[in-house]
Amino acid sequence: EKLVGKVLKNLISNGFVVSAIQMFKMERAAAAEFLEVYDGVVPEYREMVDEMCSGPIVAMEIRFKPTSLRINNDISAEKRQHRVVDKF
Repeated sequence: EKLVGKVLKNLISNGFVVSAIQMFKMERAAAAEFLEVYDGVVPEYREMVDEMCSGPIVAMEIRFKPTSLRINNDISAEKRQHRVVDKF
């Protein structure tokens, strides 16, 4: 569905930094091994494995921006909210 761009945009606009990204295709054996903790635990285990190896996977390492930037953004958002409330 080509959602990677939308996901990246959403992450970045919400204060995350993508520090690593890789796209790859997972073989069935690797998907089964990755999800093996769910085997016998969730009834959808086989479907999860099928989905994981049905197309490309995008793995990301994400983190928050430094706290000071988030605080500044929160203050700005709070000021905007007060401006809207003050108009009514």
